[in-house]
Amino acid sequence: MRLRRALYTLLLLAVALLGLIVGALNLSAPADDAPAQMMTLDPTVRANIRALPNAPPLTGELARSVNTIAAAVSACPDYDPRRRAQMEQHIAWLLRPADIPRELIPAFGANPQERLLFGMATFTQIDWQARGSRRDSCLFAIGRQVNALLTQVGGEPVAAFAS
Repeated sequence: MRLRRALYTLLLLAVALLGLIVGALNLSAPADDAPAQMMTLDPTVRANIRALPNAPPLTGELARSVNTIAAAVSACPDYDPRRRAQMEQHIAWLLRPADIPRELIPAFGANPQERLLFGMATFTQIDWQARGSRRDSCLFAIGRQVNALLTQVGGEPVAAFAS
């Protein structure tokens, strides 16, 4: 009888110990139902997420300037074809902000126009520098035009095209 009671106690202790080990392993592993990490968004970005899908097409002087740059990009033989496609996409989003995919809006921050124009200036700078940074290149002229718009919408000009 004592042996039986001792084995029973030993079995209970083994089960309890096994339970503790399994519990400890589960505590160190993330729970499947744990909430996903959330990013705190700037209130302006949150407002853009709601407003941009319903934004009207760009109009006025800014639209005219963007269309002038679009024509220059189309006529400039110095763009790499992939870079030209990037420029055309940014131009399309500037002219029709409602077409910006909703999941990309946070990436453009509080001022999507500024970020799109900064991207265009950067794309242009990369191709311009790859072609020897010639000031007689159409890329330089486009970079200066984009810089002018960039400052109009509250951005900092790209130094390569500032002078």
